[in-house]
Order: sequence, then C-alpha cells, then structure tokens
Amino acid sequence: KIEMVADFSMRIHLQYRYPKLYDFWIGFLHTKRLLQQLREEIGLNKNIFDIGAGYGRMASFISPSNVYYGIDLNEVWVRKGREKGISLEVKSFFDPAAYKKSDIFLLIDIIHYLSHEELKKLFDLVFQYAQKKVIIMDPSFETQLQRFGIFKKLVGWIFRILDNDGFSKIPKLLMDAGYEELFENRFGSIHGEMFRMEHQKIDGYHLVTLSKRVHE
Repeated sequence: KIEMVADFSMRIHLQYRYPKLYDFWIGFLHTKRLLQQLREEIGLNKNIFDIGAGYGRMASFISPSNVYYGIDLNEVWVRKGREKGISLEVKSFFDPAAYKKSDIFLLIDIIHYLSHEELKKLFDLVFQYAQKKVIIMDPSFETQLQRFGIFKKLVGWIFRILDNDGFSKIPKLLMDAGYEELFENRFGSIHGEMFRMEHQKIDGYHLVTLSKRVHE
C-alpha cells in the first residue's frame, strides 16, 4: 500500500499538485448556483464523508455545523488540506476498511473516471455506509461542450487532458443518456433499492441526491 501511494505521488500532474491552480480551472465549472444547491442538499448538523476529497475543497462550501471527513489517494493534496485543519486521510475508496457510517456521502467529479464494474464496487460500499443521503455532482459533458459548437471535439480533448490526474484517465466522455442509465439503475448496486433518487441539471452539471428510504 505504501509503495502504491508513493508511485501515485510521482505521477500526479501539475494541476493536481497545486490547489490554487485546480481551483482556478474548476471554478469555471462549479458555479455559485450549483454550489449553493449542493449546500442546501447537505443541510445542517450532518456527518459528511467525502469520496475522492482531494484537499477538502468541498469543506469550504458546506455549513460549519457539519462534521467533514474525506479520503483520497493524492497524498500531496491530503497533506495540504490537513495543514489547513481539514480532516483527511490517504485511503482508497475501494478499500472497505476505509469506510465508516456517515449521514451523507459526497462524490464530486468522480463518476466519469470509473468503469461500470468499478462504479458497482464503489456504490456497494457507499450505500452500505450512508445513513441518510448520497450526493453526486458530475459534469454534463453534452451541455458543457454544446457551447463550443464546431470546436467541441477539441474542447473535449483539452478537458480530458486537464482532468487527467496522472492516475485515473477518462477513456471517453460519458453522455447524458449514459449518466441517466447509471443513476436509474443505482450503478448496478445490490443495495441501490434502499435509496430514492432526485436528479437535477444545474449549469451544465448533474446533481443527484439519493436519499435512504425510511421503513416504518
């Protein structure tokens, strides 16, 4: 495990070493309206578990009444986040030992990196440990690219380069129909039926809230 993390650190691309650089480019995608809706979906006084948390960027967009915790394999970002007092650890989100029961699980800009098999494995874990909600935020590539007309293929290629962290690569951009099928099928997880879904599209992003059903 130590060797895997060390190897990953050597492969991290420039934009995934410096939070300010990442903030600059992701700021064009994460609009104020989108982040405000995310904040409202999370609410107050919750335990938050952020999957692929990086340097804990989402901690600054939620109410301080919440208790935030996140995991990521990028030890550079985890270290930078911890230096600011954010609760983060270097762990793989495929490792069952990395999980603990939490009110809300966040998956921000994670879905488009993973294969169907990886998503099933991930959500089998997430759904078991989420006590109230699972909130997903992932780009609608169709909406984002339509703005660029004849240049959309070029822009898509640039996006894949910028979004390549040196470890996970995007084989192809997932279109809306593919996203919707994944959401409806709860990523093929055997635990998916325990959650009801609300799907919104805001400023070129999918915002999906999967709320745990309460059985009386």
